Amino acid sequence: MAPKSRELQPQLSNALDQLVDVWFPRVVDYEHGGYRCDFNHRWRGLGPDNKLLEYQARTLRFAARAAHRYPDLQSAAELGFRFLADIMWDADQGGWYRMVDRRGTPLEGSIKHAHGMAYAVSACICYYKLTGSDESLQLAQRGFDWLEKHAHDSEHGGYYSYFRRDGALISSSAASGNARPPLDPLGNPVGFKESNTTVDLLETFAEFYAVAPSVEVLNRLEELLRIVLDHVIAEPGATHLAFSPSWQPVPHLNEYAHSLQTARTVIEASASFPGGALEDAARAAGKNIVDNMLRVAWDHSRGGFNQAGWAFGPCQIEGVSVYVREKVFWCQAEGMRALSLLARILPDQGYEDWAKRLWHYIDKYVVDRRRGGWNQKGSDSPGYDRRAAKASVWKDPGHEGSALLVALEPGCAGIPVGRTTPGRHE
Repeated sequence: MAPKSRELQPQLSNALDQLVDVWFPRVVDYEHGGYRCDFNHRWRGLGPDNKLLEYQARTLRFAARAAHRYPDLQSAAELGFRFLADIMWDADQGGWYRMVDRRGTPLEGSIKHAHGMAYAVSACICYYKLTGSDESLQLAQRGFDWLEKHAHDSEHGGYYSYFRRDGALISSSAASGNARPPLDPLGNPVGFKESNTTVDLLETFAEFYAVAPSVEVLNRLEELLRIVLDHVIAEPGATHLAFSPSWQPVPHLNEYAHSLQTARTVIEASASFPGGALEDAARAAGKNIVDNMLRVAWDHSRGGFNQAGWAFGPCQIEGVSVYVREKVFWCQAEGMRALSLLARILPDQGYEDWAKRLWHYIDKYVVDRRRGGWNQKGSDSPGYDRRAAKASVWKDPGHEGSALLVALEPGCAGIPVGRTTPGRHE
């Protein structure tokens, strides 16, 4: 949060200690490499531990970021990086597999997806910042190059997401072989672009440029930032999810968690263009989104952010209210990151107080005080299940861990102003 206030520091530090303790070394797969993911509400193993690229990369990224504070995590980060580099990277055709089994055999017909690759490149960068490993920086570059060759749209800009093993774009549901046509494995419409991957790539390219500046990365960073500002973000402070190839938005609910993530990402990424119109536009757009989320997504009774709805809040259709009142853990984590960031750059506009209110909600309703970790949803959510898994292929420690790191030390897990030195605490 803002440097001027340290009253919550002991609570936040203790929460981070507990989070690290419950995840590590429990999830480290010493037998096969990488990280295990299937744990029930009691933190007991319950499944096959298939290894999704997002889970592996985000867990590695958190371990590398947190190792600046907890040096014992460096070995966990090293093991995660080796699995990402040696097993999940396709040595024959490049790119990372989207999913492998616990031993590393590719699943799903060896398909690849740019969403997971965004996190994999980011994880390599974070590992480089921790260790100074040239291998990790070179792997990040290879991942970037694969995306450039296979995923980048030279006509309309931005990136496609869904590919066969050889990098051929899967552009129709008939060609996908997916069990959920017309959606890809992430739930996105096949053949369309989407902001989830776009915003994650924007964050990754900003991280990449901070440690290894190049014209090609800067050009893609600026391209994505302008796409997000011009097409993803809309008035009154909302975000679109799916788009035609030429960036025409497809109607969809406003997913408030994605909006909060987009808000802080555009602000962080704009630090690569300091003092200019692009940074000003990004800061204004990010602030506008957060302000709108505080109006339409915030629960003014108990606190916390609801999950989705209209850009103006609940929508009434034939007497039915369309509004998702679930308070999913990662929505609260992204809210903490966005509010902590705004509290740092706009210290006199009340965002620090909002961040404190959100932390009090998280501490009361989301943190599992008995068994450790964060629940899938706040316990005041209509769909709360006290037996929901503590970890799964889509539930890693990345969101909440990064939120706590940012709240404690804003430069540690966010994009700093200026470039970083490998192997040093940011």
